[in-house]
Parts: sequence; structure tokens; C-alpha cells
Amino acid sequence: MLNDRRSHGLWERTAPPPPATENLRGNLVADVAIVGAGYTGLSTALHLAERGLDVVVIEAAEIGFGAAGRSTGLVNAGLWVMPSALKETLGPLYGDRLLNLLRDSPRTVFEIVDKHNLQCELKRAGTIHCGADKKGVAEIAERARQWQALGAPVHILDAGETRAKTGTSAFPGGLLDLRAGTIQPLAYVRGLAGAAIAAGATVFTASPVEHIGREGRLWRLATQGGTVRAKWAVLSTDTYTSRIFPELRGEQVVLPFFHVATAPLSHRI
Repeated sequence: MLNDRRSHGLWERTAPPPPATENLRGNLVADVAIVGAGYTGLSTALHLAERGLDVVVIEAAEIGFGAAGRSTGLVNAGLWVMPSALKETLGPLYGDRLLNLLRDSPRTVFEIVDKHNLQCELKRAGTIHCGADKKGVAEIAERARQWQALGAPVHILDAGETRAKTGTSAFPGGLLDLRAGTIQPLAYVRGLAGAAIAAGATVFTASPVEHIGREGRLWRLATQGGTVRAKWAVLSTDTYTSRIFPELRGEQVVLPFFHVATAPLSHRI
């Protein structure tokens, strides 16, 4: 990506090509302007375009250049915190809303893949959260109890079941979440872009937004090549947002993260 074969590794080598796009030129008016062509921006564009709104997506680099095209491809139904912690932190109203959103998010992804026939190596096998020691096993047991109380199809695996499913005896237990699955992340985000464009959205790439501000009742988003004026502006750029809204930097936690792909391993290992 951006002529760097190392930036997205295996994902770029195995993903279908992205849809054809251009950079922003001239002055446009739309219902909604979205900054960032990742999962959030393109899913938002797709759903709004399907409802008949005029949507423009402005991407600084390429489709899926940020976290969307570099993730591990896990489609998980939850956070790394207990469901009860969300209610305690956000209160019952917003806590329940977020839990419902998290509960349904894998199904939403799978429905998009099926509806638009996205070629992204979807697997609905669930995911396993492993406990590394007694404390870890106790933690996932409590997590399972709380999600089961909310009707989620999660199951505790004993040491033998965990070993059979992971191929290692390093973990004394695990939690199998059957709501979840995996995708090829760059293939999925490129597929989202194609679906959004087919629904009527316009996607511009290589068009960094340099300024966002109010102009009367509209938002004005400016790049070097042009502008978009819209009633609504959606910022879906994760930590990249701090380039145009530095004050949002304090709302983000930046962590280094690495994953490695190997050739298929022998069953004898």
C-alpha cells in the first residue's frame, strides 16, 4: 500500500483489489461528509446511502490504510472488560445500549458480508479467550457467567477442550464465544467500499482533510484539491483525527500491536 509492500503484508497480498477512486477536486455539496475510509466510515456511508442520503467519504491515503486494513480480523462480540463494568461506568441506560451494540455487532458484520457478497474469507467458528493461569480462568468464568445471564452463547472450556481446540496445553481453560468469527480485514474494508459506492456513496482517496469548520449551517471540509459542504460531518479516523482536531488526542490510547503470519504448521508440532 502506498507502494510499500511491507505496510499491510499478507492482507494486501491476498485481498481483492479496491474499487477505483479518485482524489477530491472541485467543490461539492452533500448531506453527509465522512472523513476516513475504514470500517466506521465506510459502514456509515453504506447504511446512509442505502437510505437515500447523498454521502461523500474523504480518505487521506487509501481505503483501509489505517487500523481497518491492519487488524487481526477478529469479529468479536464484546470488550476486554466485564459487562457489569460497562453499566457501572456508563449507567444502566447507556451501559445497556453499548452491551446490545456489542452483542449484535458480529451478526451485523456477517449480514453485510452475506448481503453484498463480500469476498473476505469469513469464518463463523467463534473465537476463544484463553486463561493463562488460575486467575485468568476465574476471570473468564465470571465473564461467561455475566454474558450468559444476558443470553449470549458463550461456553467455558476445560483444559482438555481448550487443548483440543488450540493445539496447546499451555492454557488451563478458555471461553468459546460462538457469536464471533474472523475475516480478512483488508478484503472486508475494500468490499465495504465497493458496496458503499454501489449504493450511491462517493469515495475520494489521497485527499487529506486540512481544515474542518462551520460555514453558516453547513460544515466545510477542505483538502488541497477541493471542498465538501455538508449538513453533517462524521470523523471516523481513529487517532488520525488528532491531525485536524488536536484536542481529541487526549481521548485516544495509542498502543503498539503486532501480529505475525506463518505458513500452515504441521499437526505434529
